[in-house]
Amino acid sequence: HAEIVHISSKGMRSDIHTASGGKYSCSKSLGVLCKELSHVPSICRVHNSFAVNLHKISKAKKAKQGLIIMSNGNVIPISKRRKPEFFKKYSEGLPEFK
Repeated sequence: HAEIVHISSKGMRSDIHTASGGKYSCSKSLGVLCKELSHVPSICRVHNSFAVNLHKISKAKKAKQGLIIMSNGNVIPISKRRKPEFFKKYSEGLPEFK
């Protein structure tokens, strides 16, 4: 689980992106994967199509259109609906966040 940087999804297919640069595809929806990973508190769903590992975030921008820059350089959007929950978890996990 520590290798996961983020998970992207299109319909019933999901891609798990790892810190070592790997990408693993599976035939599960993001919702199913997030339920299976619910025991991993650092995995946070931030969009209909994306979940991120809070420990692999380089930067998060709270601007009108929220964005997360991951340690692998990928840019992940934050949905308007999930933005408050994400920033609450993010700030709890990283007390130096302003």
